[in-house]
Amino acid sequence: MISLDILVLTSPERTDASLAIAACRAGARGLLNLQYALDEPSTWRELERLERYTRTAYGVQIGPDSVSLVERLLAAPPQRLAWVLLAGGAHERAPQDCAVRTSSSEMHSTSVSIPAL
Repeated sequence: MISLDILVLTSPERTDASLAIAACRAGARGLLNLQYALDEPSTWRELERLERYTRTAYGVQIGPDSVSLVERLLAAPPQRLAWVLLAGGAHERAPQDCAVRTSSSEMHSTSVSIPAL
């Protein structure tokens, strides 16, 4: 039997965990897109919703300008945070810090390159 993972990434325009919650409940990998999110109460409310309304592992996607968000995540990582996607750009500290402090989490990076036409 082939095991296929389905990744469901929420929209980057607004921080809303609803789709990630639904994905986790359906057996997929739900990821909350925090690529453009600021370290503000609404971001943390959505992470708390993921933790409260799911019973499985979930992930987040962070952007290169998310230093304060990453620092706060590393200081008190959510219990079921299992995947961290690093959106394009220079993440000079995040990979080392996340690997050390959340040893059970998987780190992945995303990149898109469009050649000049």
